[in-house]
Amino acid sequence: AMKNDTGLRLVDMRVDGGMTVNNLLMQIQADALGLPVLRSKMAEATALGAALAAGLSVGFYHNKESVKVMVEKAGGYETF
Repeated sequence: AMKNDTGLRLVDMRVDGGMTVNNLLMQIQADALGLPVLRSKMAEATALGAALAAGLSVGFYHNKESVKVMVEKAGGYETF
């Protein structure tokens, strides 16, 4: 449905939040979508993302690349 709506091909789904601690749920999602599900090793990555986006918008961080490095160091992803 997402591909039909957007015309874009999805290559994976990145997830975070409380429900992502459930390995069975993550595996069911991967199987149902036929895509890798990448779970952030930092469960509440949404809060970090909001803080980093705010920092970028006010010039606290100089560029997206510096933020990307911070996100990768924050934990990376586990694949299902």
